[in-house]
Amino acid sequence: MKRIISVAKYDLKMMLKTKEVLFWNIAFPIILMLLFSAIFGGSGTITIDIGILDQDHSDMSQLIIDVFNQTNVTNIVILKDNQSLYDKLSKHELDAYIIIPRGTGKNITTGFQAELKVYIDNSDPNVADISTGIIKSILDGFNSRTRSMFEEYIKNSGVFNQTMLEHMRAYAEAIKAKYKPVKGTERIQYKEFILTGIIGYGFLFSSMVTATASIVNERKSGTLKRLMLTPIKPIEILLGKTFGALFSTLLYTFLVLAIGIPLLQPKIHLLIPDLTIVVILGSLSGIVIGLIISAIFRTTEGASGFAIIIGIFLQWFIGIWFPLEMLPPYLRQLTNYIPMAYALDVVRAILLYGDTILIHLTETLYLTIFVVILYTLGSIVLSKMLKTIEV
Repeated sequence: MKRIISVAKYDLKMMLKTKEVLFWNIAFPIILMLLFSAIFGGSGTITIDIGILDQDHSDMSQLIIDVFNQTNVTNIVILKDNQSLYDKLSKHELDAYIIIPRGTGKNITTGFQAELKVYIDNSDPNVADISTGIIKSILDGFNSRTRSMFEEYIKNSGVFNQTMLEHMRAYAEAIKAKYKPVKGTERIQYKEFILTGIIGYGFLFSSMVTATASIVNERKSGTLKRLMLTPIKPIEILLGKTFGALFSTLLYTFLVLAIGIPLLQPKIHLLIPDLTIVVILGSLSGIVIGLIISAIFRTTEGASGFAIIIGIFLQWFIGIWFPLEMLPPYLRQLTNYIPMAYALDVVRAILLYGDTILIHLTETLYLTIFVVILYTLGSIVLSKMLKTIEV
């Protein structure tokens, strides 16, 4: 029994001395729990982006806009004209669009019902349902308040008919909304959303983690030392590792589509040239991060572990498994700085809506600049690391 206890004590001491073991067994589960708590442990509400085009420009239409602005679950974007509405629609930038037509204010103030046009983006069915529910709830609240005001007016006017009042309570609605799906999103279901999301998974693991592993494994096995004895240049090693990881991601994407299309039978647009360009940019974004990680960390375990951790965390922030609208606002802001999130957005636009890459030049330009800057930085850092290897 003493020998068993001695072995157990030895293993415990070794675990406490090994930073990697401590992290994976203690720190990482706690961090993961905090992350899930931040995403799913809040109030359960999400923030939806609504564009409002006011064609009426009346006091009543402004009141309607104010009602939407006063909630903590909506982010209102005022659209100036039909062109701005079309631009937002074409890029699927918002979750819903509301048009307040001319005559709305006059209809409401003269006792006639006004009708708003509401367009729901069905890119993700869950967000579409939530958006519809939120808009209906806000309009129901508006109708309820206007109905109460009218009831109070009738009571104070001295002409009171209880039967008429009961009928008015049951049927009177100052505003009626006509809901339509955004063109091109009528049949999008969760299977289409998840299929495109899994393509984004490759940007993290087939690209970033693979690129990190290709360097650290060769450093550990001594292959890099032998390479340094040959005439090969550091930039050639960098390019070779890049093309290897890039091929891995392209192969991964092809297999996802080859298996997912017959299995899920999704309604998607296979614009192969546009899709290939975006997948390459998304993959390169992950690869350059992986190469920098492999050059910065001194130990192979530290580099591989850190790349896996980054991949695990980022999958929640680029919209692979669920829409980014489900993130708390302070976490949602982080997605603006993650290039793979932009790449996945464009991948979805191509496959789900049939958009060409020309429609998303801003995102494409951002990805290109990111890759060029970090690839230049990565080549410098990796070259310095290779020069420190003893041959």
